[in-house]
Amino acid sequence: QRPRQAKTKLATMTESKEEMQIIYWGSFTGRAEGPMMMLADAGRPYKWIKSTGESWQNFKAENKTVFAQPVLKCASGVISQTTTICMHLGNELGYAPEQSMTVYALQCAGNIADIWTEAYLKRRDSEDKGKNFVEGGRLKAWLECLENCCAKYEGDFFLGTQLTYVDFLFLNVTNACEFMYGPAFEKILRDLPSLTKTRQVMLKRPAISKFIESNPPVLYGSVKVSV
Repeated sequence: QRPRQAKTKLATMTESKEEMQIIYWGSFTGRAEGPMMMLADAGRPYKWIKSTGESWQNFKAENKTVFAQPVLKCASGVISQTTTICMHLGNELGYAPEQSMTVYALQCAGNIADIWTEAYLKRRDSEDKGKNFVEGGRLKAWLECLENCCAKYEGDFFLGTQLTYVDFLFLNVTNACEFMYGPAFEKILRDLPSLTKTRQVMLKRPAISKFIESNPPVLYGSVKVSV
């Protein structure tokens, strides 16, 4: 006998307008930056709950399907995993891809998540602080793949003329790479015209520009590039 499937409430733009909460560490925006920028760009109020230590452990004890931050608390429940949060907010805020582009959008988002993880862990944990990750060509190879993803459709965004959650995730990972690798990352990006254009378009959006200026940095001092 097939197990019974639980009924789930799909997010729509008519969902409750109650204030959303983003749960994330307090001194940097990190992987919560993408969801936060989406909410800021949409003009949707939210509260940043800065949870560390005992408060975070207590939260996890009460929400056993959550492993790591960021977490979104909203009318639909408790949602973790950055890509999942952004997909949900895409539906809620009007940044969802057209139905025919859903799978491709998720592929792009998966590439972005992998770049984030590799770039961050190489910078944080490796003895050379990510030097070989850059000079050995791994970061360049990843960004060239992402360039091909972005160039597939004509327009300012990953899915052509439609702004979606993917573009916010992309801006977040490039902000993080810029913070960690500085000029070395910027040199690679200059040779990738589609990514460069999309990044510039996103940074010029008024709400995003204001968000970046008024919030803590994307990461913390020990992984910041030395120039």
